[in-house]
Amino acid sequence: MFKKQFVSVGVCVLLVGTMFFGLVGVVGADAPPTPGVPKGPTFCNIDVEYQYRVGSVPSDGSTEYFFDWGDGTTDSWVGPWTTHVWTEYGRYEIRIKARNATTLEESDWSEPLEVVVDPLEIVGVSGGTSIGVAVKNSGGLGKLVNWRVELVGGTFPGFHLNKIFESSNESRHSDTRLHLDPGETGIITVNPTLALGRFKIKVSVDCAGYPYKIEDTFDAIILFFYVLLN
Repeated sequence: MFKKQFVSVGVCVLLVGTMFFGLVGVVGADAPPTPGVPKGPTFCNIDVEYQYRVGSVPSDGSTEYFFDWGDGTTDSWVGPWTTHVWTEYGRYEIRIKARNATTLEESDWSEPLEVVVDPLEIVGVSGGTSIGVAVKNSGGLGKLVNWRVELVGGTFPGFHLNKIFESSNESRHSDTRLHLDPGETGIITVNPTLALGRFKIKVSVDCAGYPYKIEDTFDAIILFFYVLLN
């Protein structure tokens, strides 16, 4: 009798264990694969909206995603893409994990995408016998700034002008780019040629190695060699 009861108990334990581990296996199988490295811009400015997304998305729409921005904020269980606005300069790591929308099984975290947020800004423009454009490095990293100033306009025949001034780095002795330390403001100076009338001063600056540009346009009146800002 004792032997039969022992065998019965053993069979029950075996069956329960098989069911338990089988159930765990089924639930684990419902966990989505770990997402790849997030995709999106890696050099950003503050107060600008950027879009980020996962690398591959299941076609049946059964997966939702959790974005950790690395700055203390998250987007919880959203679609495969979302947007984010950086408010402070620095270096951040974005990570994503996936979840089965039905079973709520979660994947592991993805490998991080490093983002550098380091703002550059056009502070203003001045006139006179030359045009001065103030550019400030508001970030925490030194910058080598490329620039472009375009004058477009002219009221009277013979005084129309479409003149472009650009930074150059053809050689070490003729490098006209701005070298700005953290917190430093530099001045781009250009001298307009003979012109008369209303003009647009179009300014574009970008940082060497950064994929974004900052642009602004200013209204001015040029009286031959003198610039008046509106």
